[in-house]
Amino acid sequence: MNGSLSLDDRPTLDTWTIGPGGYDPATAGPAPEIVSGAAIEMPGLPAIGGRMRGEVLYDGAGTTVFDESVRCEKFLVRSYRVLRVSGDVVVYASEEFKIENHASVVLDDGATLTVYIGKDATVQDEAEVNMESWDPRRVTFVNLGDKEFNIQNNSQVCASLISPDGGGMIQNGSDMYGWYVGSDLLIKNGGGLHVPEGGVTAVVLPTAAVLYD
Repeated sequence: MNGSLSLDDRPTLDTWTIGPGGYDPATAGPAPEIVSGAAIEMPGLPAIGGRMRGEVLYDGAGTTVFDESVRCEKFLVRSYRVLRVSGDVVVYASEEFKIENHASVVLDDGATLTVYIGKDATVQDEAEVNMESWDPRRVTFVNLGDKEFNIQNNSQVCASLISPDGGGMIQNGSDMYGWYVGSDLLIKNGGGLHVPEGGVTAVVLPTAAVLYD
């Protein structure tokens, strides 16, 4: 990866304060500091019991309580399904992680979700992740591979994203409310990255390049 932050076609890059009511563009702060050349500390993949599963699929309208950690090749939530996370849950998807088509991931009080992705990762088509709690400290995505983590097509994600080799893309009216730590990041076509104030506020990249296309 080249280690650059690229902004193209109505991007938003600003800061906000975690609290009741969430992000408000009227009170958002300035763009976060961009720190370059910093080492990225990758969280280790924890031990997850049980067998390695193939495809884990939640499809169609309805709500599923998700309260067990899982190792699988593909983890897919789609088509208006609500996945309600209960407790401290870890997902490892070796091949693909995808939330799409009006699906949503919500967290019960006190719950946390940590997702490790080996290859492909996408949140798309008006999907939502953790948009009820407005607390990105409760959801963490760790991209272990070298492919982009994509948030696209009017999707909303409240989480932290660590992606040192794959980078990320936020595009087509989508927003991420949380911390991005990684390499190349492209924000375009009305996409937005909204970084919480306090604690770690920087977008961390291997180089200092900021590109305006």
